[in-house]
Amino acid sequence: MATRTRRQLLDYTASLLSRKWTLRIVVALSTGVKRRCELSRILPDATQKVLTETLREMERTGILERSIYPTIPPHVEYRLTNIGLGLMRLSNEFDLWFDMHRDTYIKLGGLTTDRTRGYLSTSSNTSIFLTEKSKSHQNLFW
Repeated sequence: MATRTRRQLLDYTASLLSRKWTLRIVVALSTGVKRRCELSRILPDATQKVLTETLREMERTGILERSIYPTIPPHVEYRLTNIGLGLMRLSNEFDLWFDMHRDTYIKLGGLTTDRTRGYLSTSSNTSIFLTEKSKSHQNLFW
Protein backbone atom coordinates (compact mmCIF):
# COMPACT_ATOMS: atom_id res chain seq x y z
CA MET A 1 0.00 0.00 0.00
CA ALA A 2 1.38 3.42 -0.90
CA THR A 3 2.55 5.51 2.05
CA ARG A 4 0.18 8.36 1.22
CA THR A 5 -2.82 6.03 1.02
CA ARG A 6 -1.81 4.33 4.28
CA ARG A 7 -1.45 7.72 5.97
CA GLN A 8 -4.86 8.85 4.72
CA LEU A 9 -6.46 5.63 5.97
CA LEU A 10 -4.72 6.01 9.33
CA ASP A 11 -5.91 9.63 9.65
CA TYR A 12 -9.46 8.63 8.73
CA THR A 13 -9.44 5.77 11.26
CA ALA A 14 -8.11 8.05 14.01
CA SER A 15 -10.84 10.55 13.16
CA LEU A 16 -13.54 7.89 13.38
CA LEU A 17 -12.24 6.55 16.69
CA SER A 18 -11.98 10.01 18.23
CA ARG A 19 -15.67 10.68 17.68
CA LYS A 20 -17.69 10.78 20.85
CA TRP A 21 -19.93 7.77 20.21
CA THR A 22 -17.81 5.29 18.25
CA LEU A 23 -16.12 3.48 21.14
CA ARG A 24 -19.22 3.81 23.29
CA ILE A 25 -21.18 1.93 20.64
CA VAL A 26 -18.42 -0.68 20.40
CA VAL A 27 -18.59 -1.23 24.17
CA ALA A 28 -22.42 -1.40 24.06
CA LEU A 29 -22.26 -4.04 21.31
CA SER A 30 -19.51 -6.01 23.04
CA THR A 31 -22.16 -7.83 25.08
CA GLY A 32 -23.96 -9.05 21.98
CA VAL A 33 -26.42 -8.15 19.24
CA LYS A 34 -28.50 -5.02 19.83
CA ARG A 35 -31.39 -3.30 18.11
CA ARG A 36 -31.23 0.44 17.55
CA CYS A 37 -33.76 1.14 20.32
CA GLU A 38 -31.56 -0.81 22.77
CA LEU A 39 -28.55 1.29 21.77
CA SER A 40 -30.63 4.43 22.31
CA ARG A 41 -31.47 3.26 25.84
CA ILE A 42 -27.84 2.41 26.60
CA LEU A 43 -26.64 5.76 25.18
CA PRO A 44 -29.45 8.16 26.14
CA ASP A 45 -27.39 11.30 25.46
CA ALA A 46 -26.85 10.36 21.81
CA THR A 47 -29.38 12.03 19.52
CA GLN A 48 -31.14 9.89 16.92
CA LYS A 49 -29.35 11.74 14.13
CA VAL A 50 -25.87 11.29 15.59
CA LEU A 51 -26.49 7.66 16.54
CA THR A 52 -27.76 6.87 13.04
CA GLU A 53 -24.84 8.65 11.35
CA THR A 54 -22.29 6.92 13.57
CA LEU A 55 -23.85 3.48 13.07
CA ARG A 56 -23.84 3.98 9.28
CA GLU A 57 -20.20 5.09 9.29
CA MET A 58 -19.22 2.16 11.49
CA GLU A 59 -21.02 -0.20 9.10
CA ARG A 60 -19.28 1.35 6.06
CA THR A 61 -15.88 0.88 7.70
CA GLY A 62 -16.56 -2.72 8.72
CA ILE A 63 -16.65 -2.16 12.49
CA LEU A 64 -20.16 -3.51 12.76
CA GLU A 65 -22.68 -5.26 10.57
CA ARG A 66 -26.34 -4.52 10.26
CA SER A 67 -28.88 -7.26 9.68
CA ILE A 68 -32.29 -6.31 8.33
CA TYR A 69 -35.19 -8.73 8.68
CA PRO A 70 -38.15 -8.31 6.29
CA THR A 71 -40.89 -7.79 8.83
CA ILE A 72 -43.33 -4.94 9.32
CA PRO A 73 -41.93 -2.80 10.79
CA PRO A 74 -38.44 -3.84 9.68
CA HIS A 75 -36.36 -5.52 12.37
CA VAL A 76 -32.74 -4.27 12.36
CA GLU A 77 -29.91 -5.65 14.50
CA TYR A 78 -26.30 -4.54 14.94
CA ARG A 79 -23.35 -6.72 15.89
CA LEU A 80 -19.59 -6.22 16.00
CA THR A 81 -17.42 -7.68 13.26
CA ASN A 82 -13.92 -9.01 13.91
CA ILE A 83 -12.66 -5.46 13.32
CA GLY A 84 -15.08 -4.18 15.96
CA LEU A 85 -14.00 -6.88 18.41
CA GLY A 86 -10.42 -5.71 17.81
CA LEU A 87 -11.50 -2.21 18.83
CA MET A 88 -12.94 -3.67 22.01
CA ARG A 89 -9.53 -5.14 22.78
CA LEU A 90 -8.00 -1.72 22.05
CA SER A 91 -10.50 -0.11 24.42
CA ASN A 92 -9.55 -2.62 27.12
CA GLU A 93 -5.85 -1.81 26.60
CA PHE A 94 -6.63 1.90 26.88
CA ASP A 95 -8.53 1.16 30.08
CA LEU A 96 -5.46 -0.57 31.56
CA TRP A 97 -3.19 2.28 30.45
CA PHE A 98 -5.53 4.82 32.01
CA ASP A 99 -5.66 2.91 35.30
CA MET A 100 -1.85 3.04 35.47
CA HIS A 101 -1.76 6.84 34.93
CA ARG A 102 -5.03 8.11 36.43
CA ASP A 103 -3.55 9.17 39.77
CA THR A 104 -0.85 11.16 37.98
CA TYR A 105 -3.46 13.03 35.92
CA ILE A 106 -5.51 13.83 39.00
CA LYS A 107 -2.41 14.81 41.00
CA LEU A 108 -1.28 17.21 38.29
CA GLY A 109 -4.72 18.81 38.23
CA GLY A 110 -5.61 17.55 34.77
CA LEU A 111 -8.69 15.60 35.89
CA THR A 112 -11.42 16.12 38.44
CA THR A 113 -13.91 13.43 39.34
CA ASP A 114 -17.70 13.83 39.24
CA ARG A 115 -18.77 10.42 40.52
CA THR A 116 -22.47 11.32 40.53
CA ARG A 117 -22.51 11.57 36.73
CA GLY A 118 -19.79 9.03 35.90
CA TYR A 119 -17.49 11.60 34.31
CA LEU A 120 -13.91 12.68 34.71
CA SER A 121 -13.45 16.27 33.54
CA THR A 122 -10.20 17.55 32.11
CA SER A 123 -8.82 21.04 32.60
CA SER A 124 -9.58 21.72 28.91
CA ASN A 125 -13.28 21.13 29.64
CA THR A 126 -13.34 17.73 27.94
CA SER A 127 -15.27 14.92 29.60
CA ILE A 128 -14.21 11.29 29.77
CA PHE A 129 -17.18 8.99 30.29
CA LEU A 130 -17.01 5.98 32.58
CA THR A 131 -19.48 3.17 32.12
CA GLU A 132 -19.89 -0.22 33.71
CA LYS A 133 -18.94 -2.87 31.16
CA SER A 134 -19.68 -5.69 33.53
CA LYS A 135 -20.49 -6.05 37.21
CA SER A 136 -16.82 -6.31 38.14
CA HIS A 137 -15.03 -4.09 35.61
CA GLN A 138 -15.20 -0.39 34.73
CA ASN A 139 -14.32 0.39 31.12
CA LEU A 140 -13.10 3.83 30.17
CA PHE A 141 -13.62 5.31 26.79
CA TRP A 142 -14.07 8.74 25.47
